[in-house]
Amino acid sequence: MAAAKPAYKRTHSAMNTKVVIPAFNLSGGKVVGAGEGGELPSDPLELVKSFGIVGEVVVYDDDAASGADSKDNAKMMDMLLDILPCRLAGGFTTNERVYDWLDKGASQVVVEYAAANLGFLDGVPKERITIAVTVTGIEGDNVLVAGGGAGHLKEAMEEIAYYGTRLLLRFADMPVDRSVVESAKALVDGVKGMMLNVEDVAAADDVAFLDAKGIETILNKPLRNGSLTIAAALGAVLVSDRADGLIPTVVVDEDLISLGLCYSNDQSVSEALKRCVGVYWSRTRGLWIKGLTSGATQELLRIDLDCDRDSMRFVVRQAGSG
Repeated sequence: MAAAKPAYKRTHSAMNTKVVIPAFNLSGGKVVGAGEGGELPSDPLELVKSFGIVGEVVVYDDDAASGADSKDNAKMMDMLLDILPCRLAGGFTTNERVYDWLDKGASQVVVEYAAANLGFLDGVPKERITIAVTVTGIEGDNVLVAGGGAGHLKEAMEEIAYYGTRLLLRFADMPVDRSVVESAKALVDGVKGMMLNVEDVAAADDVAFLDAKGIETILNKPLRNGSLTIAAALGAVLVSDRADGLIPTVVVDEDLISLGLCYSNDQSVSEALKRCVGVYWSRTRGLWIKGLTSGATQELLRIDLDCDRDSMRFVVRQAGSG
């Protein structure tokens, strides 16, 4: 009898800049806001079955952010790091804690910006540090940010670029302002090797706007309250040159061996993410859940988009003869 395949370990994709990075908050080892409009499960291990399909996730440790030491959160984050790439956020204010979680496998650590208070990051590999800033308003051409000092993003950039290679932009009590994003992007583009992320946009159209500029969207609250879905975010950036609007979808197994070419649309992608199985759009039958009648099912492990956003790759675990 053939040996059972080991559990699939999700890894970073080389196919594209990420369109969307799902995020959620932890407290007491459970998902914060479970059961709200987005109907997220309380078990993080259950949640990442769908969130992890698009790759990396961001995990916010709410207990650490409030100064509490939660063993349940630490245990859960350890387990999550064994399953998929995670960026960790919340309570990272000491060199020791940053190094501890980077050593455990965190792909990135998110540190809150505080002017002249990032010195604890001395010696930490900057390529694994994201500096998060909160936009509080606009003053002329200046983007105002929380964190002390002059409070202007332009003046904060020198310190941010010294300690990190990613800037995470949040908006406090205001919608995402595209002019602010463009100003921040211009500052980031002036620093070699730096990337910009924006958190919690209001609509799928905002995701498309950011993606066109090479900016990754981190979705947290919209996924929790149900105002935006991962499928809608992906659908906003996908383009088709076909008359029927379908997206060519290459299906491969865990070893990236091709299983065939299918087609997808918004409805099939939504069902695939909801069910965590291979769901496609048949040009003759419509919505096609692979294996529903034959038993040759596909567990959906990963969705990747190519750089032109006009095709996808589904990584699946095939059951049966295919």
